[in-house]
This record gives sequence, structure tokens and C-alpha cells, in this order.
Amino acid sequence: MALLAVEKIACSNEAAFVMDFWISSIDDDGNSGFTNNNSGNYPVGQTRVFNLGQGDPSISEGSIVWPTVKAEAGNQVDANKRLRYAKNGQTATFLVRGTTLNFSVEISG
Repeated sequence: MALLAVEKIACSNEAAFVMDFWISSIDDDGNSGFTNNNSGNYPVGQTRVFNLGQGDPSISEGSIVWPTVKAEAGNQVDANKRLRYAKNGQTATFLVRGTTLNFSVEISG
């Protein structure tokens, strides 16, 4: 099954905690990594968008990408779905729900 291609990833905080997220990735050569820059901390009821073209280190177009969310004073969780980075103007939104020690990061829709 082909992966959804996106240029931006959004995470909507519907959880009971302050959170931040960054982008984890695997490039065409199988090298995995993550961005040093992230969304910054934000509370319940807010959404932040990460433009994959602004990743540091840079993310190669065609890489497999997903958000990794960290709850303040809690767990770190990878999203339930992988995507492919493409400069196409599309945004995928993930919903973050739960509590600091038990939460999910699921694609919307």
C-alpha cells in the first residue's frame, strides 16, 4: 500500500497534558533519524504544524516520516501511521489523546 505523501505534519493536542513533537524519519538508504527542531511546548486545545522542508537536519524528499510526541513529565509515543515526504502542499493531521503515561497519536480521518 502506498504511503500518503505530505509536505507538512500537524498534531492537534486533545490530551490532558502539555506536549511537543518532532519528526522521525527513514531516508531512501534506510538511515533513520529525527529532527533537532520541534514544535515547542503547547497546551490542550492547540494545534502546531511542522513543515518537513524546515527539518534540522534536513529531511530528504521521499523519506518516510512520522511525528513523535513527548508529554511533559510523561511518555514519548510515535504516531500510528507512516507518511512519505513530498513537496506537494498537503498536510496530515494527527490527534493526540490520553494522559501523560497512556496516550495515542493517530492520524485524523
